[in-house]
Amino acid sequence: MERLNARYAAYVLQAVEFQLRSIDQGIIDEIQTSSLFTRFFESSGDDSLLHLEMVRKLRSLMLQYPLIDSVYIVRVTDGKTLTSSTSTYLNEFGDAAFFMNNMRSEVNQNWTSLREFHELEAQKLKNVVSLFRRYPILSGEYGGVVINISEQNLRSFLMEAQQDTVSYTELYDAKGNQIFESDMNRHKEPPITELSSSYTGWKLLSGARSTEGGLMWWFSVGNRWVFSALLLIFAGGLLIFYASIRNYRPVRKISDTLRSFYMRTNLNPPDDPVNDHGIFEKSLDELVDISKKYWNQSNEVQQLSRRHFFREIVEGSRRIGHDEWNAAMHTYAMPGQLSFALVVNVEIDHYTDFQTQYNCRDQQLLKYVLATAHQEAAQKEPQLHLWQEWIAPMRITAIVRFNSLSAKENVLHVYKQLQSWAQEHLSFSVTIGLGEVVHEPGALVESYEQALEAARYKLVLGTGMLISYRDVPVGEKEELYNNFIQLRSAVDLYRLGKDHWENKLSELFDSLKVDWFSSEDMRSLLNYFIYYLEREMRKLPPQWYQEWNTAAYERLNQAADRAEHLDELLKEWITILQECRLCFADRLHTLQHYSVIRDVRAYLENHYSDADMSLIVLSDRFNINAKYLSQLFKEAFGEKFIDVLLKLRMEKAKELLRDTALAIQDIAIQVGYTNAISFSQAFKKLHGISPSYYRKSLTGMESSENNEVD
Repeated sequence: MERLNARYAAYVLQAVEFQLRSIDQGIIDEIQTSSLFTRFFESSGDDSLLHLEMVRKLRSLMLQYPLIDSVYIVRVTDGKTLTSSTSTYLNEFGDAAFFMNNMRSEVNQNWTSLREFHELEAQKLKNVVSLFRRYPILSGEYGGVVINISEQNLRSFLMEAQQDTVSYTELYDAKGNQIFESDMNRHKEPPITELSSSYTGWKLLSGARSTEGGLMWWFSVGNRWVFSALLLIFAGGLLIFYASIRNYRPVRKISDTLRSFYMRTNLNPPDDPVNDHGIFEKSLDELVDISKKYWNQSNEVQQLSRRHFFREIVEGSRRIGHDEWNAAMHTYAMPGQLSFALVVNVEIDHYTDFQTQYNCRDQQLLKYVLATAHQEAAQKEPQLHLWQEWIAPMRITAIVRFNSLSAKENVLHVYKQLQSWAQEHLSFSVTIGLGEVVHEPGALVESYEQALEAARYKLVLGTGMLISYRDVPVGEKEELYNNFIQLRSAVDLYRLGKDHWENKLSELFDSLKVDWFSSEDMRSLLNYFIYYLEREMRKLPPQWYQEWNTAAYERLNQAADRAEHLDELLKEWITILQECRLCFADRLHTLQHYSVIRDVRAYLENHYSDADMSLIVLSDRFNINAKYLSQLFKEAFGEKFIDVLLKLRMEKAKELLRDTALAIQDIAIQVGYTNAISFSQAFKKLHGISPSYYRKSLTGMESSENNEVD
């Protein structure tokens, strides 16, 4: 028993180390080889597009390594700090003390013990273990990267390996803090195995769960005594039969020997000390129980090994050929040949709601029902072989094998049936993503990634769909920039208090559904909206920004993270932003001279095309000091008069570029510029591209105007 428990404990600890080492090595590879990291750390200034690329990179790392809860990077030259969802500076970041302590430390440790972490002061603290890596790796003169894994993620990973086991495990960090305990509410025998990780310094304890009647004593003594006792009991059973034929004397002798054995070992004797049949019955029952438990634990270790092998194949941490695949299939008593195969993901939609609606027992029961229906649907097609595993709490991943390409139609039929069955019998929907057919075991990782990507398109198509990677078109990269322009327009209109920001935001979401960008691009665009909105709201008075940050920022991020369809996300975002806007509208009415500044703003919207428009003109018009008028602009709109005027002119300019064929020179005059050169410079400063390029990106026409200025 001790040997089996030690093997089991070593397997669990190695699984944890493998995940942490994979993340560590992945981060080191990115630091040493990624040009994007080099550009960020060795640059300076507020390069929005570079920061957006970097945020997308951080989010891709979180998708690649599901254990990661959060990640951020810091550039020490100016304190610029990027997370997977926001951009700030180190002096405003909630984890600044941890980062600076590691930068100053001469010891470069691997993973920390449990610690408290949050990005912003308004956020709740959570327990995480962290990995800090400098850039460059040795000197760290430019900054560093911090990876955080939440205590909850570690527990979920370890709990997955603990289902229906006869052993328990406890994991402690280097400071002795308990990270995980599989049986918090059950009595346990003293630990049998204690292992320490040379990589993390963490300690793992493992032992047997307690049973009644002192039965687990058999697993706590040495193997010699266990097998001696088993042999003695077995011999006693044989002698019972012999004694019943010959005479009672040998039976009595055996009975006395067993009683002596129980007395020496302090095990509970039979209730009737005289009845020989009682002691024989007790001994045989215990022999059967021990055999059953030994078999269960051996079978469980094999199941865990099979699940681990499955994860290694589909996640790409282990590349294998046909020979190794066939050997593994023989070990797990499964068909060995792999001629054609594809990977399928069956994902429970709105998993957060699923967890809230059902308790743990009901969740396990519903997952079992779904997995059983999945297996039975595949068994109806004799040409198919299905190997399925729950490798994520919300997702069944399956390798579907078949011998000819014509059988792929049978695969589609199976999953159409499963989709219909789920809609009819389950109270939740499932989205099914299908990867492409492969011919090699080592190529299953590509099919798995394709199945994941296909399922992510439920953000566009909606939940409860069957989505094949082959049927997913991808939008052109050039079209993505048009959506950035729509995004900025919606943010500018919202912050300026205009009434058309909802329409702009709806147009943006409609274009995403039409253009079919990759899920990564769509997620990046949604995160850039939050980032750009947060940056613009910083221009408000500090107390206003703080209230907005508390009331809206975190809610917008949470809505984006859990959204599974664009229509749901749009509705929730508009609700959040409308609530905050009503709050700020009340504040605007309390400002001194609000009625004056409102009239000034209305006048400016009607006369922005006046080339002579300035604070002096407005001062004379409304009989108010120019300096004081500038201050009122800043308080009411969060930005200077010249910036408000510029955005009004550029919004009209974009409308004319989009809806008319006027020359650039004529448009410049209509929006208040005396020549096309100054207009083009202002347009490019605000939008990053020239007016002519903006028009081409919308219409695709080659302009023949000779007076366009880039």
